[in-house]
Amino acid sequence: MQALPECQAIIANALLDPAAPTPTGLSSHTSLIVTRRFNVYRNNVVVSLIEALKATFPVVCRLVGDEFFAATAREFVRTSPPGSPILSRYGGEFPNFLAQFEPVSDIPYLPDVARLEWLQLRAYHAPDASSLDAGDFAHLDPSSIPNLVVSLLPSVRLFSSPFACVSIWRTNTHDQEVKPIEDLHRGEDALVLRPGQEVIVLPLPVGAHQFISELAARNSLGSAYASVSVKEPAFDLQFALAALIDCGAITSFGFERIEPHDTEREYRE
Repeated sequence: MQALPECQAIIANALLDPAAPTPTGLSSHTSLIVTRRFNVYRNNVVVSLIEALKATFPVVCRLVGDEFFAATAREFVRTSPPGSPILSRYGGEFPNFLAQFEPVSDIPYLPDVARLEWLQLRAYHAPDASSLDAGDFAHLDPSSIPNLVVSLLPSVRLFSSPFACVSIWRTNTHDQEVKPIEDLHRGEDALVLRPGQEVIVLPLPVGAHQFISELAARNSLGSAYASVSVKEPAFDLQFALAALIDCGAITSFGFERIEPHDTEREYRE
């Protein structure tokens, strides 16, 4: 008699391979019904996973069409079955799969559109946190702002692509009629976050992606600005901070402290 884990592995592999025979050990009052029932179950499993992917990547589906998406998703399901019973965690490898999937090689921006959609799902399921508003910063001495160290929402995700994927996603999500993108090779960055119940995607100006990355690494605003301004001298620190506050990205703040004759940075909040 086979051990339970071995039996489970055999059944799982057979579910994802339409050419695999019905696993031994399954029984019914006729062998024909066993095969028929298993094939129905196999089809239901694959279809449910395809539908889960479609729900996570609706713009990708719209770009390639329902039929093509279903065929593509079916191939992904066969090579990348779920590692968790929680379907909201399924699909993280789909963007990388698309990048290697030859039938979509003529749509070079498709993997990044999928990556943007995956970041939205992860932001949606991130832990809740309360955002600060402008009033929480009103008492600050302007001269102290460069020493500010902020904490960002757990849902904050940064996106960057050499293609106009934010514009592609936006018009395929919000516009009644899809608008043409003049320059698909115009790189775009975005901030993805969930300050309340809804996930928002905010296009970022030049330099903002690096700036927010520096803040996420617990660098002070002044340090982050100094790093960004080397490449982008026109970067506006006050505007960037105001924008982060307005969108609810900041949950707390403290100040950088450097003790005399001590090169180690400490933070207090």
